[in-house]
Amino acid sequence: MTGAVHSAIKSGAQRVIARASRGYVAGADLADARRVADALSTRGYGITLAYWDGVGEDATTVVAHHLAGIHDLAAHAGDYVSVKAPSFGYDAAVAAELVDRASRLGVGVHFDSLDHDTVDPTLDLIGSLPGGAAGIGVTIPGRWRRSPDDAATLAAMGAVVRVVKGQWADPGAPELDSAEGFLAVVATLAGGPGPVRIATHDPLVAEASLALLGDAGTPAEVELLYGLPVRGMLGIIADPSLPVRVYVPYGHGWLPYALDGLRRSPRLMLRLIRDAFGGRYLQGFPERSSAEIRPESPVG
Repeated sequence: MTGAVHSAIKSGAQRVIARASRGYVAGADLADARRVADALSTRGYGITLAYWDGVGEDATTVVAHHLAGIHDLAAHAGDYVSVKAPSFGYDAAVAAELVDRASRLGVGVHFDSLDHDTVDPTLDLIGSLPGGAAGIGVTIPGRWRRSPDDAATLAAMGAVVRVVKGQWADPGAPELDSAEGFLAVVATLAGGPGPVRIATHDPLVAEASLALLGDAGTPAEVELLYGLPVRGMLGIIADPSLPVRVYVPYGHGWLPYALDGLRRSPRLMLRLIRDAFGGRYLQGFPERSSAEIRPESPVG
């Protein structure tokens, strides 16, 4: 293969990735996210709004997006906004402003998880909030050895834990299985007041987690990420008594794919093309009765 042909193929793949990534966010703007949120709300789903900032984006701009999201949710009967503390430099004043504004408007605030190095500064930031961590949401990944202890600490502080498998491995325990770790975190939270957010598209992990929490009498919710397949979860989310949310990101898209993976797997390229041009994603969410969805308790 000549260099020119290889470059053309790579350039074409990058364009497909860029186009497909739009399927993993509701759109570039809050208005795009609101259209998706409205479509899901009418089907009986709770909504999480999350602005995903671009690389190097100014913190002031990011905070403005979060505040706009809070006001949007307040105008549409609650739910909560998800934020990433590194995007505003772990600024305690900014965090306090977001939580205070949300509290006054009856909206919850949740702190997303990023890589392993961001855990301690994020937890320190949450601990510094004037009203404490009660009612604040925090994501805990199953892939980290420290996660059960973190979950126990947060639960004792009154925080609401969202459990995910996690994208980044633990540097000290890269072999840790994400599904086993997920269930270990859930087991730590079982028996507590909850609610515990089960954020996975893996039906086996979701069913096992819900069973653990149900046996312990701990309230649970399921949270799905907009853009990921939901077919495997249909049997679970069809239960009208189970609160189900959809995390709706907007802003800058990302994809869990790489060019090396595309070269190794033609099927992956076909999936990208389907994701990019299918345009039927929202139709995969079934109508369901509106189970009560409670946002994080306002704090402050």
